[in-house]
Amino acid sequence: MAVTFTQFPSEVDLRFYKGYDLSFRVDLDISISGYVFDAQIVQDGVANIPFTITTSAYTPSGILYLSLSKELTSSITSSAKWYMDYTTPAGELKSMYMGILVAKERL
Repeated sequence: MAVTFTQFPSEVDLRFYKGYDLSFRVDLDISISGYVFDAQIVQDGVANIPFTITTSAYTPSGILYLSLSKELTSSITSSAKWYMDYTTPAGELKSMYMGILVAKERL
């Protein structure tokens, strides 16, 4: 099910299963040439965990894919938060998304 957010920054809480790969798509519907994206998980007392960010084969289509391996999702604590920022071609740092991570155990 696709979820649409039309205003930045937006609060987006992510639910996922611990020990499973996590991936999702961000479709900005603009050219992203010259933009730099950063998305990380922040946890108390632990080094940040960066998302792997890839673009679609149709870059600069504005489609980004964010992912974490099952090994990384296994180590996410219950107090984890995440964010996604971008830097414009002019060098301006902007916030896109932020929220909490809700880890679920698979039944």
